[in-house]
Amino acid sequence: MMKHIHLTEDMETLAAYIGNTLSDDEKQQIEEHLADCDECRKFFVLTNEILKDEEVPEWEPADGKKAEEILNKIKEKTDLIKPVEVFCQWIKASLSDLASCVWFSCFESQAALSAVRSFSAEKGTTIDYLYLKKNIHDLETEMYIRKMEDHKADLKIRISKQGVKVGNIRLTLKGEGMRDVSRPLRDEYVLFEKLSFGNYDLILIQRGTEAKQEYHFTFKLDETGIQEQYE
Repeated sequence: MMKHIHLTEDMETLAAYIGNTLSDDEKQQIEEHLADCDECRKFFVLTNEILKDEEVPEWEPADGKKAEEILNKIKEKTDLIKPVEVFCQWIKASLSDLASCVWFSCFESQAALSAVRSFSAEKGTTIDYLYLKKNIHDLETEMYIRKMEDHKADLKIRISKQGVKVGNIRLTLKGEGMRDVSRPLRDEYVLFEKLSFGNYDLILIQRGTEAKQEYHFTFKLDETGIQEQYE
């Protein structure tokens, strides 16, 4: 049985978890602990920020030596550790700078991710996510995609300009074998549910004082992640 877990102090265990060298039972204990402990979950996310700083192109297991180096750097950067409430805001606003185009497994807690999902999950559930941030013309477009069963996904889209929510926007999603779905951006996000893997065209229609503006973003969603499509 694994000893009492406190990942901010037990560097060896966290390095083994990142290095993917723990047993299935030990990994399950770590994941259950991360679902319950705000401090360790915050520390785990900070680890991934350091991974990003190291210019790792994808989210994938690091070897033990690399994990140790990363964790030692984290200890040297304690000024970067954010309080829990800031951490929750960070994970809701930029869920996956860690993986811009590939699926990223996230420990989904009831509180931290409630604003970026369409329904609640059991405590400690590991969910695959995508996050893509794209400037479509001058509109900052953030896409949060939650992987579902049977090759489907839920998609939430947030539109802003210089950090401020944009009004008078309608989002239309066109996909293979589906009816066009068109919704106005009334709240913080627009939600498209149970999308099958395939090719999509996202159309942003903005009505201004002078004329209607229409912008397109074409992408493919599949088992490997999300890829922008170019004509």
